[in-house]
Formats: sequence, C-alpha cells, structure tokens
Amino acid sequence: MFHKPENKNILRNFDRRNKFVIEAKINKSGLPLYQLENRGMTEKIFIERCIFDAFRRKIRSYLYQDKIHLNEDISFKGRQYLNIDIDFSRSHQITITEKNPGPRSTKNLSLKWEALPTFLDLLYHQDLGHPNDALDLITEYHRMFQFTFQEGSESITSDLTIRRDILSQIDRYTPGLAQKSSHNTLKTPKNIADNSASKAKKPNYVYKPKLGDRDHHRKHRVDYESLFRPTKNIEKTPKTAEDIKDDSKGLGTKTAFPLPIMTGSIKQLSESQLSCQFSQEEIHDLRSHFIQDRSSDFFIGIEILDCIFRKGSGLKTFRFPLYYLQVEIEEAGREIILHPKDNAAIFINHLALANLLDNFVSLSAGTGSPVSNFFKTMLAQTLKINNRHDRIRLKRNLPVAEEVFEKTREILLGFEGENGKGGLLSHLKVIGIEVDLDAVFLYKAPRNDAPLVKALDADLKNILAIAKKSPNRFYESLLGQFLTPEMREVKKSKKFIKTPTLPGPMPKVTRNLLEKLDKHDLVLLEGPPGTGKTYTIMNLFLHCLNTGQRLLVVSDQEAAIHALEEKIQEYLYGSKRDSVSAKNLNYILQCAIKVVDKAPLSENSLLQWVRSLQHELKLEDPLIQEWPSANKDFLSELEKIDHRIQKFKNHIQDIMNERLGENSDYMKRVSPRRRHATTVADINDLVA
Repeated sequence: MFHKPENKNILRNFDRRNKFVIEAKINKSGLPLYQLENRGMTEKIFIERCIFDAFRRKIRSYLYQDKIHLNEDISFKGRQYLNIDIDFSRSHQITITEKNPGPRSTKNLSLKWEALPTFLDLLYHQDLGHPNDALDLITEYHRMFQFTFQEGSESITSDLTIRRDILSQIDRYTPGLAQKSSHNTLKTPKNIADNSASKAKKPNYVYKPKLGDRDHHRKHRVDYESLFRPTKNIEKTPKTAEDIKDDSKGLGTKTAFPLPIMTGSIKQLSESQLSCQFSQEEIHDLRSHFIQDRSSDFFIGIEILDCIFRKGSGLKTFRFPLYYLQVEIEEAGREIILHPKDNAAIFINHLALANLLDNFVSLSAGTGSPVSNFFKTMLAQTLKINNRHDRIRLKRNLPVAEEVFEKTREILLGFEGENGKGGLLSHLKVIGIEVDLDAVFLYKAPRNDAPLVKALDADLKNILAIAKKSPNRFYESLLGQFLTPEMREVKKSKKFIKTPTLPGPMPKVTRNLLEKLDKHDLVLLEGPPGTGKTYTIMNLFLHCLNTGQRLLVVSDQEAAIHALEEKIQEYLYGSKRDSVSAKNLNYILQCAIKVVDKAPLSENSLLQWVRSLQHELKLEDPLIQEWPSANKDFLSELEKIDHRIQKFKNHIQDIMNERLGENSDYMKRVSPRRRHATTVADINDLVA
C-alpha cells in the first residue's frame, strides 16, 4: 500500500555539498518509487518501492555494524537495482549507483561519510509515511485473501473456494455492432435497395469486431466465420450463475452498469475523482436497480473481454473486465462522482481469469493446477517499455502508460489475426476472445460482513494509521520490533527461560527456539509437516505450566489446537488412557487448560472480540487438586545440575581442542575417524 507523504518534499541539509531531498512518486508504469536527490551535487536517482526497505536498512548497518562491505549490490527477485560503493582511501565518500537508470536520473548519488546520520534521518523520516514494507504486504495479503475467497475459507492450508459472484458474468453473445451502425444511417429508397443487394452478396457471418471501433492501433479480430461453423458443442459452462437482465429493461444488469466515461481518462487519471452525467431515465435505472444496495462494494472495470463459446445451438460469452479499481460513489443529482480507493490502485482481474481457466482450460495444457501454472507464468513475463524492463503485476497505481496495457494484452491474447488465442490463453476451449477498449462498466459485489473479518479490518486500519503517522511509536511496539529489527536499540535483558523444565532430552529445534526467545519477544517458527513444530510447542507449553505461567495458544484451524491437545495427553499418560491415574491426570489437565473450538461472534472491534473470549477462557478453580509445582529448592538443585553438566561439557571441549585443535601438536593429534584409536605418529611408524 503506497502512501505519498503529506509534505511532498522532505529535506535534510548537512553542508553546502550534501543537501538531500526525497519525494514519493509513481512512474509511468504505475509503480511507486522514491526520487532521491543531492542538490548540493546536482545528482538524482530513483529507488523503487520494493527495495527501499532493503536500501535504507543497508545504509543504517554502516553506522551500527563493525564489519562493512565496501561494495554491495541491492537486489530483488534476481534483479540488481542499486550498487553501494564506499571509498575510504581518499575522500571517505559513499556512492549509490542506479543499475538501470531512466532518462531523468543522473545514475549516481554521492555523499560524505560524515553526512550519513543526516542522510539516514531522511530515509526514516516519519513524514515519509513508510514505516515498513512487510506491514503493508501483510495488510494487502489479508485484504486480497478476503476478497478472493468465499466466506468459510479459513486459511491458505484449508480448502479454498474462489468467489464466482463478482467482476464477471455469463450472457448471450450477440455480435450486434453492425446492427448498431445501421441504426445511425438515414434510410432512403436508394440505400434500402443497396442494402438489400449487399445482403444478397455478402455472407451472413461478416460482422464488425468490437475491438477497433475507435482504437485502430491494435486489433484482436475474432474469426466470425467460426462462430457459425458447425462444431462440437462445448457443454462445460462456467460455474457462475448467469447474469439475468432486470425486468425493467434497464441499461445494466444485476452486477454491471455501463458508464459514460472514456477509458483513457481512467488510465491517465489526473484528478482524485471521476464524474458521470446521466439522463433522467439512466439515473433512475442506476439508483433503483444498482446502487440502492449500500452494503455492496463498487468497482470500475475497463478493457472488457468477451470469451465466446458455444452452448447448445446458441453462442454465449464469459464477459469480464481485464482490469478493475475499487471506488466509492457519491451522488449529486443526475451526476455521480466516483472516488478511487487505495490511492487509485488498479488490479488485473485475477478472479475472472481463475474462473475462466478453471472452466475452459484444455486437458492437454500440461500437468499441475492450470490456474497456478497460468499465474506463475503470467507474473514471470517481462514488459519491455522505453528500453526498460518491467514485469506483469497484479497491482499498479494510476496513472499508467498505455504501453503497459498494450504489452499485457499482447502477452495474454497474442497479435492481430490470432483470434485472441495467440498468447497465454491459447489453451482455452473457446471459439475466440474479443476486447472492447472503449466500454467502461460499474460493477458491484456483496461485501464480506463476517464479524471477525470486520474486526480485523478495523484494527488493521488503526495499526496502519498509527504506523504511518507515528513510525517511532510503531518501531517501539512488539510488531514493529519484529518487522523492523534494525530500529530496535535496546536489547532484551531478561532471559525468557533461565532453567528449562522440559520432559526428557531437549531437541535441537527446541533449544534453538529457547535461544531465540531469550533475545526476542516475537519469534517465527516455520517448517513443513512432520518437522516437530507441535512437539516443540508442547515442550514450551509444559515448561510454562511447570513454572506457573499462563499461555495462550491460538490457531486459524481447529485441527492444530486438537493436535497439540492430543500431543500433551500422549505425554501425560501414553497408552494407559483408561487407567484411574490417566483419568485423574486428564481431570487435572482440563482444569489447567481450556480449549475454545470456535471464536465467539462480535460486531465491534478486535478489542471487543478479545474481551468476549474472557468468559470462554475462564479456567476452573484448580485448588481442589494437588498440582505438582516446582519449588525454589527444586529449581536451585536443577540449576546446580545444569551447571555441573556444562562444566563437564567445557572440560570435554578443552580435551578435544588439545587433541584436535589448530594449536595442538601435529604429531600427537588423534585421527578424527572413530574407528582409528592410533595417533598420526603411530601411523607413520607403521608405514615406515
């Protein structure tokens, strides 16, 4: 999520040759970047948003790390963006070089080593509105996940179902532009006769394609003869419900309404809003049959694709916009004002493309998931625009140059005369694909009003607002210290576990986790299934239980909680589940822990939702049972044992260093192989 700073230019001066300025911009490809200048040296470079965090983190490391690399590259996804060179031999100067500079860049930006704190203060300035990229990505992922999948899809590891009710429709296909053009012709006896003669000569499959009415630069013509050529019917129909026309015979459908806006005015968005004027009949139809449902989300769709297929004896089209942007609607009489959201972010319609591939992909398209393979291939494509290389991206910020849209259409649909199937969509079982570059539609979609989703959205907005307005406050928080560790100035002084009280020998993964918890308040433990994550959490759980601490375990899946509970029960009584002692232990365990299978509903913020869990998480009174707890004498004795074990380990290590270390006598070293108990001198005597 890209936010321009409130103050357009942020300045920091060190001396007359080191005057730094930073400004947030959006390039012609619709990608956020930062313009960084040293006005004292008349130098200017551009740093893309995707590497800005890595860049300023590297600059900060020069002040706080002892070991400094004099020449380093800043890369992202295999592509080099910047090079940082430090010259200590002469001028103590830092030179930042742009690997692929644009026409407005001077390629290099230099600064004194003494000016580094001033330069760093500029990069982390709170008015920049850039606290952390990872926080923005987490928020965008949450919103994209909730928008993409149906309610009930709980996590990326559960069964996911893509939404099929938005930004697409199935309709009867009618190539009627030729009829539309005939309505604008003045009918006279002469041209009526000419028309009747021409109808007798021309075959009835000649129609004017939708693409090219006003834009003649790029044409993706559909072979209209194939529309009426006898072929085997494709019975498979997309799983979306067909979009039925309203009974009022209005302009739009239940989910789409045409707008009197030029596509170019959207792509080259120069203002913060768009306005549309309607006739009395049109505005009545729009209000009464489309925007009266204020609980819906609204989107503008451009570059309308018609994927034509045969159903029975007729022609159908799977119609959807290739791009969409979310808007808020404001009414003013016969005029509606559209306010783009999320800083005018425009998205490729991944939902419609996924549904298209899911229903029309050819069986010979390859192995694996067709949807997954398609998006991996599409996002790996390179766009070459003005001698600069870019990738196809799901999201950009308006305005965006027309060349980006043209190159993307070529990659997806191919070139003229290829029936719209000359690109990545070549394996679809459709007759052809048309694109209407002129039409602009307003779409609506039901909003996800699940209480927990609303609560998370509200709290994410609050977290982002705090992070943008007060980055220093964000850096001091637990989340800020985890996502931006370079800003953490005070190290953790108190150990998380001084003396571990764990059952049996401590595995390596548990030992590493405890070492991390000694240094950090928040630790990420990840790994594929079967690598011991649940076992490690059980060890940590038992330690907290034995030392009188309270522990909250949460998960996005019920199965994970129950797996942990079963692991604890297995440790407590193993195979003796039906014994009297097992029943007593189980009763004590149930007094000590509480499992909440389902989150309670709440219409308020996440704070209210957490409070509603308090009643569920109230534990039963454990005083009726004698719970074995670790007393001080036991802990001190355990600490003495640990100290003795560590003393033996150090003694063994000293012996090993004496026998095998670098400073040991070469002739007295012990062979490192265990099956050889002789020294090197013995081996030499044996060979001699």
